[in-house]
Amino acid sequence: MLERFPVSGQMTHEAFFSKVMNLFGLSLFIASVGAWMSWMWSPVLFIPAVILEFVFLLAIIFMRQNQQLRAILLSLFSLTTGVTLVPLLHVAIAVGGIQILIHALGITGITFFALSFYALRSEKDFSFLGGFLFAGVIGLMVAGIIGFFFRSPLFVTGYSVVGVLIFSGFVLYDMSNIKRRYGDDQYVDAALALYLDFLNLFVLILQLLINFSGRSRD
Repeated sequence: MLERFPVSGQMTHEAFFSKVMNLFGLSLFIASVGAWMSWMWSPVLFIPAVILEFVFLLAIIFMRQNQQLRAILLSLFSLTTGVTLVPLLHVAIAVGGIQILIHALGITGITFFALSFYALRSEKDFSFLGGFLFAGVIGLMVAGIIGFFFRSPLFVTGYSVVGVLIFSGFVLYDMSNIKRRYGDDQYVDAALALYLDFLNLFVLILQLLINFSGRSRD
Protein backbone atom coordinates (compact mmCIF):
# COMPACT_ATOMS: atom_id res chain seq x y z
CA MET A 1 0.00 0.00 0.00
CA LEU A 2 1.40 3.41 -0.97
CA GLU A 3 1.82 5.77 1.94
CA ARG A 4 1.28 9.50 2.05
CA PHE A 5 4.23 11.86 2.18
CA PRO A 6 5.76 12.69 5.54
CA VAL A 7 5.79 16.31 4.36
CA SER A 8 2.86 18.65 3.87
CA GLY A 9 1.33 19.09 0.42
CA GLN A 10 -1.90 19.04 -1.50
CA MET A 11 -1.14 16.08 -3.75
CA THR A 12 -1.79 12.57 -2.45
CA HIS A 13 0.99 10.05 -2.75
CA GLU A 14 -1.06 8.03 -5.23
CA ALA A 15 -1.42 11.07 -7.51
CA PHE A 16 2.28 11.87 -7.18
CA PHE A 17 3.28 8.28 -7.92
CA SER A 18 1.05 8.24 -11.00
CA LYS A 19 2.62 11.49 -12.22
CA VAL A 20 6.12 10.09 -11.71
CA MET A 21 5.38 6.82 -13.50
CA ASN A 22 3.71 8.62 -16.41
CA LEU A 23 6.76 10.83 -16.86
CA PHE A 24 9.05 7.81 -16.49
CA GLY A 25 7.09 5.88 -19.13
CA LEU A 26 7.12 8.89 -21.45
CA SER A 27 10.89 9.13 -21.03
CA LEU A 28 11.32 5.50 -22.08
CA PHE A 29 9.10 6.06 -25.11
CA ILE A 30 11.00 9.20 -26.15
CA ALA A 31 14.31 7.36 -25.79
CA SER A 32 13.05 4.64 -28.14
CA VAL A 33 11.98 7.33 -30.60
CA GLY A 34 15.46 8.88 -30.41
CA ALA A 35 17.06 5.51 -31.16
CA TRP A 36 14.70 4.91 -34.08
CA MET A 37 15.23 8.38 -35.56
CA SER A 38 19.03 8.12 -35.40
CA TRP A 39 19.36 4.48 -36.46
CA MET A 40 20.90 5.33 -39.84
CA TRP A 41 22.70 8.52 -38.81
CA SER A 42 26.42 9.00 -39.27
CA PRO A 43 28.61 7.98 -36.29
CA VAL A 44 30.07 11.49 -36.36
CA LEU A 45 26.89 12.69 -34.64
CA PHE A 46 27.57 10.52 -31.58
CA ILE A 47 29.92 13.00 -29.85
CA PRO A 48 27.56 16.01 -30.22
CA ALA A 49 24.72 13.82 -28.87
CA VAL A 50 26.81 12.83 -25.84
CA ILE A 51 27.60 16.50 -25.16
CA LEU A 52 23.92 17.44 -25.43
CA GLU A 53 23.04 14.54 -23.14
CA PHE A 54 25.25 15.92 -20.37
CA VAL A 55 24.07 19.49 -20.96
CA PHE A 56 20.42 18.46 -20.57
CA LEU A 57 21.22 16.37 -17.48
CA LEU A 58 23.07 19.22 -15.80
CA ALA A 59 20.25 21.60 -16.68
CA ILE A 60 17.73 19.29 -15.01
CA ILE A 61 19.89 19.07 -11.90
CA PHE A 62 20.59 22.77 -11.48
CA MET A 63 17.37 24.39 -12.76
CA ARG A 64 15.25 23.68 -9.70
CA GLN A 65 12.46 26.26 -9.91
CA ASN A 66 10.43 25.56 -13.06
CA GLN A 67 9.17 21.95 -12.95
CA GLN A 68 7.46 22.16 -16.35
CA LEU A 69 10.73 23.26 -17.96
CA ARG A 70 12.57 20.48 -16.15
CA ALA A 71 10.07 17.95 -17.50
CA ILE A 72 10.78 19.21 -21.02
CA LEU A 73 14.52 18.96 -20.37
CA LEU A 74 14.01 15.38 -19.16
CA SER A 75 12.29 14.59 -22.45
CA LEU A 76 15.21 16.10 -24.39
CA PHE A 77 17.67 14.19 -22.21
CA SER A 78 15.77 10.97 -22.90
CA LEU A 79 15.82 11.68 -26.64
CA THR A 80 19.60 12.13 -26.66
CA THR A 81 20.18 8.99 -24.58
CA GLY A 82 18.25 7.09 -27.21
CA VAL A 83 20.59 8.53 -29.85
CA THR A 84 23.75 7.66 -27.91
CA LEU A 85 22.52 4.08 -27.36
CA VAL A 86 22.45 3.37 -31.10
CA PRO A 87 26.12 2.29 -31.50
CA LEU A 88 25.69 -0.28 -28.70
CA LEU A 89 22.43 -1.48 -30.25
CA HIS A 90 24.18 -1.95 -33.61
CA VAL A 91 26.87 -4.05 -31.94
CA ALA A 92 24.23 -6.13 -30.16
CA ILE A 93 22.32 -6.86 -33.36
CA ALA A 94 25.54 -7.73 -35.20
CA VAL A 95 26.36 -10.29 -32.48
CA GLY A 96 22.97 -11.77 -31.66
CA GLY A 97 20.33 -10.30 -33.93
CA ILE A 98 17.20 -8.47 -32.85
CA GLN A 99 16.50 -11.26 -30.33
CA ILE A 100 19.31 -10.07 -28.10
CA LEU A 101 17.64 -6.66 -27.76
CA ILE A 102 14.30 -8.28 -26.96
CA HIS A 103 15.92 -10.50 -24.33
CA ALA A 104 17.82 -7.58 -22.76
CA LEU A 105 14.69 -5.43 -22.65
CA GLY A 106 12.62 -8.27 -21.20
CA ILE A 107 15.16 -9.09 -18.48
CA THR A 108 15.51 -5.41 -17.63
CA GLY A 109 11.76 -4.89 -17.44
CA ILE A 110 11.18 -7.94 -15.25
CA THR A 111 14.06 -7.04 -12.93
CA PHE A 112 13.05 -3.39 -12.66
CA PHE A 113 9.38 -3.95 -11.98
CA ALA A 114 9.94 -6.90 -9.62
CA LEU A 115 12.33 -4.81 -7.51
CA SER A 116 9.99 -1.80 -7.70
CA PHE A 117 7.04 -3.88 -6.54
CA TYR A 118 9.05 -5.27 -3.65
CA ALA A 119 10.25 -1.81 -2.57
CA LEU A 120 6.72 -0.40 -2.68
CA ARG A 121 5.11 -3.30 -0.86
CA SER A 122 7.85 -3.79 1.72
CA GLU A 123 7.85 -1.98 5.03
CA LYS A 124 11.64 -1.81 4.84
CA ASP A 125 13.27 1.56 4.22
CA PHE A 126 16.10 1.09 1.71
CA SER A 127 17.60 4.55 2.20
CA PHE A 128 20.45 2.91 4.14
CA LEU A 129 21.79 1.69 0.78
CA GLY A 130 22.61 5.24 -0.35
CA GLY A 131 26.21 5.35 0.84
CA PHE A 132 27.04 1.88 -0.48
CA LEU A 133 25.48 2.63 -3.87
CA PHE A 134 27.31 5.93 -4.21
CA ALA A 135 30.60 4.19 -3.46
CA GLY A 136 29.65 1.48 -5.95
CA VAL A 137 29.06 4.02 -8.72
CA ILE A 138 32.43 5.64 -8.04
CA GLY A 139 34.00 2.19 -8.23
CA LEU A 140 32.24 1.51 -11.53
CA MET A 141 33.51 4.79 -12.95
CA VAL A 142 37.10 3.95 -11.97
CA ALA A 143 36.75 0.41 -13.31
CA GLY A 144 35.28 1.78 -16.54
CA ILE A 145 38.32 4.00 -17.07
CA ILE A 146 40.64 1.05 -16.40
CA GLY A 147 38.59 -1.19 -18.68
CA PHE A 148 38.91 1.34 -21.49
CA PHE A 149 42.64 0.60 -21.63
CA PHE A 150 42.64 -3.06 -20.54
CA ARG A 151 39.50 -4.47 -22.10
CA SER A 152 38.83 -8.21 -21.93
CA PRO A 153 35.68 -10.39 -22.03
CA LEU A 154 36.22 -11.46 -18.41
CA PHE A 155 36.54 -7.85 -17.27
CA VAL A 156 33.40 -6.82 -19.17
CA THR A 157 31.48 -9.71 -17.61
CA GLY A 158 32.61 -8.84 -14.09
CA TYR A 159 31.97 -5.14 -14.61
CA SER A 160 28.47 -5.76 -15.98
CA VAL A 161 27.49 -8.19 -13.20
CA VAL A 162 28.61 -5.77 -10.49
CA GLY A 163 26.87 -2.93 -12.31
CA VAL A 164 23.60 -4.85 -12.50
CA LEU A 165 23.77 -5.50 -8.75
CA ILE A 166 24.48 -1.83 -8.01
CA PHE A 167 21.65 -0.49 -10.16
CA SER A 168 19.28 -3.13 -8.85
CA GLY A 169 20.08 -1.64 -5.46
CA PHE A 170 19.33 1.81 -6.87
CA VAL A 171 15.86 0.66 -7.93
CA LEU A 172 15.13 -0.36 -4.34
CA TYR A 173 16.68 2.85 -3.01
CA ASP A 174 14.89 5.21 -5.38
CA MET A 175 11.49 3.51 -5.08
CA SER A 176 11.83 3.58 -1.31
CA ASN A 177 12.56 7.32 -1.45
CA ILE A 178 9.60 7.91 -3.79
CA LYS A 179 7.42 6.11 -1.28
CA ARG A 180 8.72 8.00 1.74
CA ARG A 181 10.69 11.16 1.01
CA TYR A 182 9.97 13.00 -2.21
CA GLY A 183 7.90 16.18 -2.00
CA ASP A 184 5.05 17.12 -4.32
CA ASP A 185 7.28 19.29 -6.53
CA GLN A 186 9.98 16.62 -6.98
CA TYR A 187 8.26 14.45 -9.57
CA VAL A 188 10.90 15.25 -12.21
CA ASP A 189 13.69 14.19 -9.85
CA ALA A 190 11.86 10.96 -9.10
CA ALA A 191 11.19 10.18 -12.78
CA LEU A 192 14.81 10.98 -13.68
CA ALA A 193 16.10 8.64 -10.97
CA LEU A 194 13.93 5.77 -12.23
CA TYR A 195 14.84 6.46 -15.85
CA LEU A 196 18.57 6.35 -15.07
CA ASP A 197 18.10 3.11 -13.10
CA PHE A 198 16.26 1.47 -15.99
CA LEU A 199 18.67 2.79 -18.62
CA ASN A 200 21.78 1.62 -16.78
CA LEU A 201 20.26 -1.77 -16.05
CA PHE A 202 19.40 -2.20 -19.73
CA VAL A 203 22.89 -1.21 -20.92
CA LEU A 204 24.65 -3.50 -18.43
CA ILE A 205 22.38 -6.47 -19.12
CA LEU A 206 22.79 -5.94 -22.86
CA GLN A 207 26.58 -5.86 -22.46
CA LEU A 208 26.40 -9.16 -20.59
CA LEU A 209 24.31 -10.77 -23.33
CA ILE A 210 26.64 -9.41 -26.04
CA ASN A 211 29.62 -10.84 -24.20
CA PHE A 212 28.01 -14.25 -23.75
CA SER A 213 26.82 -14.34 -27.36
CA GLY A 214 30.28 -13.43 -28.62
CA ARG A 215 31.97 -16.14 -26.54
CA SER A 216 29.45 -18.75 -27.68
CA ARG A 217 30.43 -18.01 -31.27
CA ASP A 218 34.13 -18.60 -30.61
